[in-house]
Amino acid sequence: MATAACIAFVLVLSLAFPNGSEASSDPSGEPFPPELAAPYLWYTPLVLDFGPVGVGYTSGTLTVTITNAGDAMLTNFAGGAVNPPFWVGQNCAGGVPPGDSCQYFFTFSPTSVGTFTATSSSSTNAGPITVELHGEGVGAGLHVNPLSLDFGSLMVGATSSQETVTIRNTGMSLLTNFAGGGVYPPFSASQNCAGGVPPGDSCQYFFTFSPTSVGTFTATSNSSTNAGSFSIDLRGTGLSIVLTSGQRVNPRSLNFGPVGVGLSGGQLVVNVTNLSVLAPITGFAGGGVYPPFSASQNCAPALPPGETCQFFYNFAPTEVGVFTASSNVSNSAGSFTIELTGEGVGAGLSASPLALDFGPVPVGGTGVVQAVTIRNTGMSTLTNFAGGGVYPPFSASQNCAGGVAPGGSCQFFYNFAPTARGRFTTTSNVSTNGGSFSILLIGGFIEGIFADGFESGDTSAWSATVP
Repeated sequence: MATAACIAFVLVLSLAFPNGSEASSDPSGEPFPPELAAPYLWYTPLVLDFGPVGVGYTSGTLTVTITNAGDAMLTNFAGGAVNPPFWVGQNCAGGVPPGDSCQYFFTFSPTSVGTFTATSSSSTNAGPITVELHGEGVGAGLHVNPLSLDFGSLMVGATSSQETVTIRNTGMSLLTNFAGGGVYPPFSASQNCAGGVPPGDSCQYFFTFSPTSVGTFTATSNSSTNAGSFSIDLRGTGLSIVLTSGQRVNPRSLNFGPVGVGLSGGQLVVNVTNLSVLAPITGFAGGGVYPPFSASQNCAPALPPGETCQFFYNFAPTEVGVFTASSNVSNSAGSFTIELTGEGVGAGLSASPLALDFGPVPVGGTGVVQAVTIRNTGMSTLTNFAGGGVYPPFSASQNCAGGVAPGGSCQFFYNFAPTARGRFTTTSNVSTNGGSFSILLIGGFIEGIFADGFESGDTSAWSATVP
């Protein structure tokens, strides 16, 4: 969302002078010219970007401040409404006295996935107010692990221990509409997901195996959600005699899901059980994997009869992308393969506001500092900030150089200190490892306005504080 295209707009700032207006005086006692007994409209920021917001959720409030820098009442506010998913409120209807300010308040409440834009257009007795709005509706995300379960060999009439599949919401809206998931005997299934899963949270599916006859059984548990579908493959064997050899390996597939670049996905475990009641399993070999995966185990040198040991896997991506690997293991009971999957996710970038107006700052004076907030909407650290500098009469600083953690934010600060009369514009261009953004800066008087009221170095005739 935070791109130069977001600040492509036309700024219209016009003044309306009441007929027959009388001359007035500035605070220093010097008379204003007759045409200055009128409101002067200044508002900032000009472009707001709400960035990604979960469907069904409401963003924080973003504020536009309207200041009356003239010498007459700013009134006749009309318009300003926006259609959903944007909303607007304001406290300007009663008018704004000279030197005072009022506010427009905007929020974004997406009801569907997608990119949205709108323009809030108002009129006043001093000209129009045009604010450009941007926002992105983001849905739920689905991560399921593991995708297969092997209950191994079990005596007919017995019931296995419960195996768990974890469903995680990696998106920004509620994960809902769980349907399906049931299986036929000798398998059984239950779950705690029906109430929905908030962003960042998880729920579980639970499976057991209870063979009533000899043989190998398979089944697939198919489910759907508002973020997509998933399938869990189940396998188990019913026995009528006690095994004298064999092993159960579960699960045989691991999915780390999305993990931030430079971060660790956390440890996932595969259990290896010796099904024999007589002999240990020995000769463990293999199992190694290449980065960005890693593996270790506690099974060697031998696994006693009836005991369980573990293989441990991790995923630490160093770049964006989807990665897969196979961990191949052999031992005296046979061999098995563990399939690994993971996704490396980079930083995300949201910047707002995207256009600032410093208004009528007198020559030799300094405006009020205005801030742009940069938010990391991704899963790895937002770094490599470059650029952003501007030439006088504008100035810039920032506190982002140390990087921004996922979910965190930093600020760029801008100001305006004119040394000559006129209307000035510039663009602050910034690049990061999560993308680029541009901030449009505007400041100064429209030519001919207040020319007699502000001499070089004279700041007594105007002062204002922007909340």
